[in-house]
Amino acid sequence: MQEQDQTEGTLRRRRVKQCSGYGLIGVSLAVVFGLLVACQPTPTPLLRAVWATFTPTPTPTVTPPYESPTATLYVSPTLPAALAEPSWTPPASPMVPYPPSPTPIWYPPTPTLAWWYPPTPTPVWWYPPSPTSVWYPPTPVWYPPTPTPVWWYPPSPTPIWYLPTPTPVWWYPPSPTPIWYPPAVTLLPPTPTPLPPAVTLSVNPPTTQLLPGQSVAISADVVGQGVFFRWSVTHGTLSAYDTPAVIYTAPAYPGLDTVTVAVTNAGGTTYRSVSFTVVHPTPVAPSPTIPVAATPTLVPVPVLTPTPIVIVVTPTPSPSSVPLTPTPAVLSPDQALITYYDALNARRYEAAWDMLSPAFKYAWHCCTPNGDYDYSSFVRWWERVTQVTVRNVELASQPTDRALVRAELVYTRRDGTQLEDPFPYTYLVRDALSQRWLLEARGRDTSIADSPSPPPPPPDQALREYYAAAANHLYNVSWPMLSAHFKSSTFCCTVEGQYDFDTYAEWWDDILRVEISAMRIVEQTDATAIVYADLAYLKQNGEWVFDPQSEIHLILDVEVPAWRIYEKRTALQPPSTSQTDNTPESAVRRYYAAINERQYDLTWSMLSTHFKQKWNCCASDGSFDYQAYTNWWDSVQRVDIGRIEVIKRENTEATVYAELAYLMRDGRQIIDPRPYIQLALDPVAGRWLFWDKGENP
Repeated sequence: MQEQDQTEGTLRRRRVKQCSGYGLIGVSLAVVFGLLVACQPTPTPLLRAVWATFTPTPTPTVTPPYESPTATLYVSPTLPAALAEPSWTPPASPMVPYPPSPTPIWYPPTPTLAWWYPPTPTPVWWYPPSPTSVWYPPTPVWYPPTPTPVWWYPPSPTPIWYLPTPTPVWWYPPSPTPIWYPPAVTLLPPTPTPLPPAVTLSVNPPTTQLLPGQSVAISADVVGQGVFFRWSVTHGTLSAYDTPAVIYTAPAYPGLDTVTVAVTNAGGTTYRSVSFTVVHPTPVAPSPTIPVAATPTLVPVPVLTPTPIVIVVTPTPSPSSVPLTPTPAVLSPDQALITYYDALNARRYEAAWDMLSPAFKYAWHCCTPNGDYDYSSFVRWWERVTQVTVRNVELASQPTDRALVRAELVYTRRDGTQLEDPFPYTYLVRDALSQRWLLEARGRDTSIADSPSPPPPPPDQALREYYAAAANHLYNVSWPMLSAHFKSSTFCCTVEGQYDFDTYAEWWDDILRVEISAMRIVEQTDATAIVYADLAYLKQNGEWVFDPQSEIHLILDVEVPAWRIYEKRTALQPPSTSQTDNTPESAVRRYYAAINERQYDLTWSMLSTHFKQKWNCCASDGSFDYQAYTNWWDSVQRVDIGRIEVIKRENTEATVYAELAYLMRDGRQIIDPRPYIQLALDPVAGRWLFWDKGENP
C-alpha cells in the first residue's frame, strides 16, 4: 500500500507540472499573438498618417528657377496602391539643398524587423511535441506490473508443502498393529497337529544273527507324509542312506553292529534301530557214512545236513591246499567319515564316540576332573548343532593303514546360523583289531598326513586362533584349547561333577566379535609362555567390554603337542621393553612413517581401543572399521612431518604436538587441523599407543 501511495503522489506531481507548463505556454502564445497584431499594419487613417511619416520622400526633380515646382505623387512600394495618399513637400530654400536633410531613406529598414520577427514564434510549431502525450500513456501501462508481488505472495505460505506434515496420521494406524495382536491370543490347537512319524522296521529274512559279509534287507514302514530318511550303521555297510529300504551287509569281523534310521517330517524326527550279532560259522564235523551193501530192496538213508555251513567247511586232506575265502571289504576312509557325521546327525553319540581314536579324544576332548576323556562336553557341543552338512568328500591319500580325507563341513546351529569348520582335512587310521577306520587327527592342510602331531604354532598365534574360534562360536575348537586348570578355576562344575561347558558356550554366544589391539610374547620357555593381549569384546547389544586381564599364561601339552591357556591375570605394570627409542615423539614419527610405507597392519596395532572406538567405529558387523581406515589413507599420497614436540608427559600419558600435512592424490594439500596427539603407554605391548587427537592439548 505504501508503494501505491508513493506512486499516486508522483503522478499528481507530474500532472501539476504538466498543467503549469500548459499555463506558461498559453501566456506565451497570448503575448506573441499580441505582438503580431500590434506589428501588423492596418489601413486606419491614423496608422496611415503615422506610416506616412516614416515613408521616404522622393527627391523632387530640380527645375529651373523660372519654372514652378510640380507636385509629385510617391507610392510606397510596401503599401497597396489604393492606400497610398499623395504627400506634398513645400519647396525648399534654394540656399539649402532639401534632399539630404530628411535622410529617411535609411530608416525604413528599421521596421523591416516586423517582417523578420514572425519567425521568432517558431516555438509554437516545436512545442506541440513537448507534451508528448503519446509517450505518457505507456507509464500507466508499466504501472500494473508493479503490484506483481500480489501474485508472488500466495506461494509464500506454500500450503502444498504443509499438507505432508500431518503424514503421521497415515503412519499412526500401524502403531497399534492389530494384526499382530491376535497371535497373542493365538488359537494354538493347529500348532501341535504335526506329529513325528510312526516308524516300524522290518528285516528280511527276519534274523538278528548274521555271518560276516552276510546281507539282509531292512525296510522302514512309515505312517505319515512329507518324510525323508537318513540311515546310518556302526560297522557294516548300507546300499543307500536316504531311501525307505536298504541292503545291510555285515562287517567281516564278529561283534555287535547297529543300523539306525532317522525319519523326519514337519512334526519331528523318529529314530529306530535294529542290532545284529555277527558271528563266525561253527565248523560241524561230517557224520561218518557206513557203507551198506547194495541190495535191490534197501534204500540208502541220506545224510541230513542241517545247514549249508557243512558244505562250506567240509574238511579236506590238506588244509594248506584249501583256498582262502576273500574277506568282505569294510568301509572306505571317506565312507567312514560320512558314517561318523551321520551318527552325529542321528544323535547316536556313543556310536560316533566309538569311531574316535584315543589320540583324537585326548587332543580334542581332554579331560574331565577325574582325568577321563570328556565325553560330556562332546555330547553337549553336538547337541547345539542340529545338522552337519558334509560336502565334496574326497580321498586325498590312502597308504596301507592310514588315510587322508578332505571334506567341507558346515554346522547348522539351533538358531539357524551356519558355521564353516576351519579344518577340512581328517586323518584316519585303521584299527588293527576291528579293521575299522578311526578318526586320528584334524588339520588345515595336508601336512597332518606327514605328521599327525606337527610342532605347535607360536604362543601368540595359538592365542589368536583361540579367540577367532570362540568368537565364531566354534566351541569344539576353542574348548579343547583350555587347560584343565583353567576349566577347574573358571568353569567348575556341574551337578554331575563335570566342567560347565554350557556356561562357557552361553557367555560366548553373547559375543559378536573380539578385537585384539596388540599382542606380545613377553616370556617363553620350553613348556610355558606369557603373552600380553589387549582384548575388547563386542556384545550382541552393541556394547564394548574391555578385558581387564591382559596377562595370559599358557602351557605346552607335549602329548598333542599344543599350547593351552593355563590362566589369565591383570597386568600390574607394563612389561619391560627392549626398544631403545620408545618415546612418545618417536612413536608418532614411526606411525606416520609406516603410513607412508602403507604398513597398515603395523599402524593399526599402534592405535588403542579407545582411539578406534572414537575414530574408526564401526563397520556393518559392529566391529572397528579397518576397511574405511585403509581406504582413507590410500587417498593420501604422502604425509609430510614437520615439528614434533612433547608438551606434556605424566607417567603413562603424554601429549605430543605434531605439524602434519597430507598431500592428497587429487593434488590437494591439507594441514592436519588436530595437531595435538594424546598417547598412552600400553601395558600390553610396552609401547606408546595413540589415545586421541584434538585441536587443543
